[in-house]
Amino acid sequence: MAKINFDYIRNKLGILFFKLKKKKILKILIFCPQRTFSNYLESFLLKNFYVEVVNSTDNIKNYDNPLHKHSISTNPILNEKFNNNNYIIFLLYKNSSYWIDSLNRNDQDFFDQFLEFHKIKIKRDDRSALIKYHKNWYETWIYYLKTFSNVEFINHKQTFDLSNNLSLFNYLNSKYPIISKGKMKLPKNIRRSNSFNINNYKKNTNFDEYSKFFKII
Repeated sequence: MAKINFDYIRNKLGILFFKLKKKKILKILIFCPQRTFSNYLESFLLKNFYVEVVNSTDNIKNYDNPLHKHSISTNPILNEKFNNNNYIIFLLYKNSSYWIDSLNRNDQDFFDQFLEFHKIKIKRDDRSALIKYHKNWYETWIYYLKTFSNVEFINHKQTFDLSNNLSLFNYLNSKYPIISKGKMKLPKNIRRSNSFNINNYKKNTNFDEYSKFFKII
């Protein structure tokens, strides 16, 4: 389990309080390939809202769980159980160029464990195979989720600066019955990431394969 911080504890205690008051707490699911800012978004949500992240790595670690946040395939359980107004499903997008750069900096468990578990053979320096994996992943998930009533397609660029983060905060506040913690604040520390630096992601590129779906809010 990732290191417990103040935001995590505050969120847990707040949820207990609001449940005693019989107030609805929205539940969150996040899906994306590895190295696609899922830890950042989870930290951002916990910093600013009282929410339960159903498929946080704290709760789901096994690769064969259909709700694993990096799952390569969809599962009917998502539509049967989670396509309703008790949940928000976030599909996160980082374009293939950014994504491969992130893997090059730190691939975490992607090559040595995740791909091996799924019996997928991709060499670290095989850019073409990585782009194909990235393409297949998003085509699978976009096709499955695009008819859901409660899905949010979040572009990586949404996290680049204060104004974009504020737009996301205001958007979620206005669209969903979500309980905020006050004024929007950026997370100073990212759980499960000891070397987070937003400047690593700021590069001059407008290349977005799926800009039709992942627009900046």
